[in-house]
Amino acid sequence: MNRRALPLAGHSVLRTLDVDEARDVIGKVLRAPHDVRVTGGARRFEARQNAVSLGRVAFAALDYGAGAEVVVTPHHTDNMYLVHIQLAGAVGAVSGAVRATATRAAATVAQPREPFMLDWPAESPMLLVWFDASYVESTLRQMIGAELTHRLRFELGQDLTTPAMRAWWEQVRLVVREIDHGQRIATHPLAVRHLHDLMTTGLLLGARHSYSDQLHRDTPTPVAATVARAVDFMRVHAAEPMTVTRLAAAAGVGVRTLQEGFRRHLDTTPTAYLRRIRLEHVRTELQQADARETTVSAIALRWGFTHFGDFARSYRMAYGERPSETLRKSRLR
Repeated sequence: MNRRALPLAGHSVLRTLDVDEARDVIGKVLRAPHDVRVTGGARRFEARQNAVSLGRVAFAALDYGAGAEVVVTPHHTDNMYLVHIQLAGAVGAVSGAVRATATRAAATVAQPREPFMLDWPAESPMLLVWFDASYVESTLRQMIGAELTHRLRFELGQDLTTPAMRAWWEQVRLVVREIDHGQRIATHPLAVRHLHDLMTTGLLLGARHSYSDQLHRDTPTPVAATVARAVDFMRVHAAEPMTVTRLAAAAGVGVRTLQEGFRRHLDTTPTAYLRRIRLEHVRTELQQADARETTVSAIALRWGFTHFGDFARSYRMAYGERPSETLRKSRLR
């Protein structure tokens, strides 16, 4: 019987029949040493893992085989939050006295300084999303605009069918698809920094945790001056890596306050407004460029557009012509 193909197929780090090798390699990739114990009279153990690290966020697809039932017990997760999402089957999770199950509709979260165990049936491939704990906590501080007064703790089980978590899960799948298709999303510094912010902010806004109430508490309407500061910062630094958290810090407010300000005053989001500014810069360069000396993709990349299909669609919607047509016209002038 053919095994189910795993995502991130071009980034294989492990395929082995040896339990000890699997334990060693998977522990190093996930930066969390752990025990793997085969149970249930396994007919065949074959661990497979594909993984891509983006620095503060990483993705891994993991499967222990069609005939193997295993129990996985991490020794510690001091420096990470690890989200488990099933591609098929169901994996039980235990943390202290709390139990939850990872399925295609629900995730589980391992977190720093808490015991954790996975009861992994056969034919249950999983996608894991790893977050650097210090980065998650730093992002949360910026989002609430204050220091953390108690430990950030995610609930063990997370519902992936809520609108916010469904949106986050779609972001994860989009990134994985882009990596599978060989896009530069995993290598370009601007794209990677944006992904760090997108993935982390999305998880904090969508998941249930010890700061959820504070994060979603209604905030006062921000003054127009706050939005103006953010716009000025965008225009000066548009060519640099830009995250919502960096922009909020420059404006002197939390992420949620900044987003609310853009919605109320400009009827858009900070990210959409930044895209508009960058499109303006791209158009100006295309109009002034020599088509014999540059390309559309080179100019787009310089202004932070790493997904050229999305860029081309946005440009055509904004200006009624393809970017290549603008560049071609510049040569005729």
